[in-house]
Formats: sequence, C-alpha cells, structure tokens
Amino acid sequence: MTAPDTSLIAWIPLGSFVIAALALFVGPLITLRISRRQTLAPMRQKWIDNLRDRVAEFVAVASWLYRHSYGYGPKDQSSADVENNQQWVRLIHLANHVELLLNPTESDHNELLKALGSVRQSACEKNRHSEFPEAAQALNAQCKKILKAEWNRVKKD
Repeated sequence: MTAPDTSLIAWIPLGSFVIAALALFVGPLITLRISRRQTLAPMRQKWIDNLRDRVAEFVAVASWLYRHSYGYGPKDQSSADVENNQQWVRLIHLANHVELLLNPTESDHNELLKALGSVRQSACEKNRHSEFPEAAQALNAQCKKILKAEWNRVKKD
C-alpha cells in the first residue's frame, strides 16, 4: 500500500472551507428568491382577479344604463330616475376603482382607461349610443391583453 499524497491532503481543508462558504452565502440567496416568488405570485393573481371582476361589473352597469336609456326598465319615471342615478354613481365608482388598480406609466393601462371612458360616454350620452357595442368590445379586448400579460408574469415567476 502506498502512502497518500501529502499535497492532496493539504487541499482537503481548503476545499471544505470553500464549500462551506458557498453554502453560507448562496443558500440564503436561493431561499430569498423562492420566498419572493411565493409572495408575489398570489398578490399578482389577486390583482388579476380584482381587475377582471371590476371591469366586468363596469361593463354590466354600463350595459344597464345603455339599455335603460332606450326605455327598458321601470315605467314610473321617478323610480327610473332614482335607479339611473344609483347606477350612474356605481359606474363612476367602478371606473375609479379600475383606475386605481392600474399603473399610469404603462401604455396598455392608459389604453384601458381610454376604453373605460369610451364605454361610459357611449352608454350615457344618447348621441353616442351607436358606439356602445364596439366600445364595450374594445374595452374587453384591452382588458384581456393586460390580463394575459400579467398572467404570463405569474407563470414566469
């Protein structure tokens, strides 16, 4: 049996030190990255769900106002006025809610705000009623674009 090479034995403590140092610094970095992903993904998913729900409700209320401007709804004018006012207030509330969910520095988000305005105007201004169906479709298409981009971020993270 031959004696072990002494130069190899000298490198074993140094190698052990390097491995321990890597574990000391790299381990926490990996843990931090994983925990960040686990925190951001649910928050993004909640944002996606919230935006989808608010835009859908906005379109529903705008559709109600659009339909009722053609005389569908209560025949009693005073109750129709009260209901129209309530729906108008709800529409403004939803538009503001959606606006506060969006990032004003992103062009897609600004396009969504413009689409919200177009839907609101076409639903509530009689001279623009003919624009309502197209405006509602454009709003949905823009919202889908934003939701898809955000969903891709969630999947990537």
